[in-house]
Amino acid sequence: MDFLPLPQQKVMINHILRNPEAALFVDMGLGKSAATLFSITTLIADFEIKGALIIAPLRVALLTWPAEVQKYEEFKWMRIADLRTPKGLQMWHFGAAHLYIINYDMLQYFCTTEYGLNRRGELPVDMVVWDELSKAKNHASKRIKAFLPHRTRFKRHLGLTGTPIPNSYLELQPQMRLIDGGKSLGANFMEFRRHYFDSDYMGYNWTLKPHAKRNIEKRIAPTVLTLRAEEYLDIPKTEVRDVDVSFPRPLLLRYRTFQRELLMEIGDQEIVAITAAALVNKLLQFTSGALYDEEKLVANLHDLKIKALKKIADDVNRPLLVAYHYKHERERLLAAFPYARDFSESLLPRWNKGEVPMMIGHPASIGHGLNLQEGGRDIIWFTLTYSRELYDQFNARLVRTGQKYETTIWRLIVPRTVDDAIAEALREKGEAQSGLKKALNNVRIFNRDAKTYHNPAQLKHLKPSAIDWLPSQPED
Repeated sequence: MDFLPLPQQKVMINHILRNPEAALFVDMGLGKSAATLFSITTLIADFEIKGALIIAPLRVALLTWPAEVQKYEEFKWMRIADLRTPKGLQMWHFGAAHLYIINYDMLQYFCTTEYGLNRRGELPVDMVVWDELSKAKNHASKRIKAFLPHRTRFKRHLGLTGTPIPNSYLELQPQMRLIDGGKSLGANFMEFRRHYFDSDYMGYNWTLKPHAKRNIEKRIAPTVLTLRAEEYLDIPKTEVRDVDVSFPRPLLLRYRTFQRELLMEIGDQEIVAITAAALVNKLLQFTSGALYDEEKLVANLHDLKIKALKKIADDVNRPLLVAYHYKHERERLLAAFPYARDFSESLLPRWNKGEVPMMIGHPASIGHGLNLQEGGRDIIWFTLTYSRELYDQFNARLVRTGQKYETTIWRLIVPRTVDDAIAEALREKGEAQSGLKKALNNVRIFNRDAKTYHNPAQLKHLKPSAIDWLPSQPED
């Protein structure tokens, strides 16, 4: 299959090629991976780089990038090394590949070992790609701290994400530090926070100072390209439906009492919330229908959300993709719906054929790199998550290119409880993230019709320069 860049991919390619330090804050489904691979092949063909190190979430590292390379004729000439394997590290040692892929969880080890970035002499690559850059949003992350001393050994830096601020503008500085070394938002997180944010008297909650938001956006605009899906993709509409799962008065009073007294007895079991964070967690379990006690035993409270889900399943009579939050929810869902199946990658072919009436999973497991749009059009949030990143990524499994029908996102919410608070928090985070992308789109002026440096057909005939006795694809 030939790679013919779509309009939005031309814009991305142009931005990457023109900027040695670049970030793409681009909505999911716009083709970031293919545009990045085309940019890498162009840079290699121009002798500007030797190859690229790609850092990605595990499933994306294992499935998405190798699949993209094999999908298009223009990319098949590149050798790939899986740095989680001995043969991948061997290829790294000899410089025998063009793309070296590693997941975030292995990054700290790779940065500190002599077989990885701690090797003497030049690296076999001079470009680093951070796929899902928002995984590096924590300024105190050990794996990111391990990488920073090696940052200057790369000539080119590229970050890809559709969710740059899943929670707060505070998360931008660690990400931008990886891309531009601190030129835009500084190299020190504490100084960045003091400069742009005010805290409460306890130092726990930080809010943007007047005009700080605009100043942050102006500083990162030269490095960041933002593209929104609605500008380029013809995806059927998505409707969000909040399903009212009201507590009967006695249960609501019990909820309020627990919220106030931090203590509740269920039979012989005693439930205690020691801290504010623990209380929120327990209240969320309460609305879902069961709580864990101190010994991790499950105390069942109600099945109101189970009944609401059964009604949705009967009404729509279509495959449902269900997000749960706690393990006890998984067990209760499988018990209540004998035909439901817990998510596994081996189940995906059956799901996409419409043969699985209900697939359940945690949003952290069903996210980056999965195409599920062929198997259904209904998403159920049994219990909402506080993470806007997990929320967006889970929804994007069905709301993406290739979806033929209008998608419905059903959210089971108990009114006047923590469920309402989480729904409001998700709304505010979504508005902040959308606002950032719109603002950057307005600040930065770029040429949407810019041509790429090479005709894709010219790259088909490039041959790998790897050592012959090393395999092109390392074995696991």
